[in-house]
Amino acid sequence: MSCQPEGLPNHVHLADGVVQINDRAGFGQGGGFSALGGDFGIDRFGPSGQRQVTEQWGTDATTDPERLYDLQCLYRVALGTTPMPPPNSIAYLRRNPPSEPQKGKSGRDSSGGTTSTGGGGSTPSGGESGSNDANRRVPLDVMLTDVPPPGWYRVGCKKDVPKDACYVGRWGDRYAWVTAGGVPELARFTTTVLLVIKLKPGERAGGKNGLAITGGN
Repeated sequence: MSCQPEGLPNHVHLADGVVQINDRAGFGQGGGFSALGGDFGIDRFGPSGQRQVTEQWGTDATTDPERLYDLQCLYRVALGTTPMPPPNSIAYLRRNPPSEPQKGKSGRDSSGGTTSTGGGGSTPSGGESGSNDANRRVPLDVMLTDVPPPGWYRVGCKKDVPKDACYVGRWGDRYAWVTAGGVPELARFTTTVLLVIKLKPGERAGGKNGLAITGGN
């Protein structure tokens, strides 16, 4: 983004993944002790162990126009520039958000019968149902206030990267890095970016996608 501030961020996130860990333990040849005088008929014996870790990850590219625009704004503010005006179509969607049906209320239809717009049950504190939590979206102007001002990262060429850099990114011959003093701001900015990516309308927590970890001995 420092090279092309008017461009769109190329962002991918983990959609699912599997980490498989296999541990093996035994006692016999190939261990860690030497036989004295060869009385045992083998050169080495003792305990042995082995661990094999296999990882497989799936990623999704962010292609939603509204989210790409939000990401662009976040990165531009982090660079010290102002957000670009949104396209007319995105501005229209922001002015006219889709209306959500009311839940938990009942009434009478034109034929005199009783209709219901939502199921019963308790409502969590705060007056919102659990399903509404998945449909929340933080306004862009609020997220922009959480973007740390420039100064917590540095940009330059390879020879400018200090040896004590905690995180280093590269695009072409341009490098960006964060030292220990900028890690709190990096964590705050990362959390703000994840607000754009993770809080998807209609996506419920505990869905089919997720991280599966299996282990075997």
